[in-house]
Amino acid sequence: MIYDLEAIKVRLLTHRYDSYHAKLVLLDNAINQTLGGYVSDPVHLALSGGVDSSLLLAILAGRLGRSVVAHTIGTSVNHPDVTHVRVLSHAFPRVEYRYHIIRPCECDAYIALYAALSGETKAIVSGDVIDELAGGYSAHQTAEDKQTELYEQIRWVRSRHLDPMQDASNQHGIAVFLPYAAEAVFTTMAAFRVDELVTGDYRKKPIYDLAVKYGIPQAILARRKIGLVSIEAANPPPPPQPPPAAAKPEGKE
Repeated sequence: MIYDLEAIKVRLLTHRYDSYHAKLVLLDNAINQTLGGYVSDPVHLALSGGVDSSLLLAILAGRLGRSVVAHTIGTSVNHPDVTHVRVLSHAFPRVEYRYHIIRPCECDAYIALYAALSGETKAIVSGDVIDELAGGYSAHQTAEDKQTELYEQIRWVRSRHLDPMQDASNQHGIAVFLPYAAEAVFTTMAAFRVDELVTGDYRKKPIYDLAVKYGIPQAILARRKIGLVSIEAANPPPPPQPPPAAAKPEGKE
């Protein structure tokens, strides 16, 4: 996926000094073009109710007008991913939402997700990898050297996400499409300076700015993402309440 980090960093110099807005437009176009080239009909999407997968949903179902089947897993109907996706479903009602309620487990999160999808689809779109590329972890915000932390997180993406995802894909026969890891999206994303990605108030700022543009509900923008590891929580927190309009997104843990 990321075969030659140093060579890619050199190529990025052509975009490094573009304005933030210009790079945001390039990123928007790159994501749209990447999703537009995905030829499944309907598109099956792994939807957690976080900003990353919600943005993919908004582009696919909204701007591109694709038929989308969104899959969400949780340990109960009150699981935070399920309740946030229900909020999202009011904003994008033409999407088919499928909720997979599973027992709490200590298995790998990808195994749990793809096992739930067995018999539903042979291919899934997933929003993974963007946290590493866009500075989506708390470590990006707290690190003294944010640039080094950004590259460190990218180096760990294979062992943390790609290898387990490949194992789950092989085990359950489900092909995985990662639009955020497509070359056009990756190289455009990496053109942002680290201070354009992570500020005192934001992580993944370009992704949040695009999410606002595409009408992602405020409750999704403001949620504190706990991710697929939440399938291990036997007692998930109560459903979210819509935050005040002034609330700032906290990003993803």
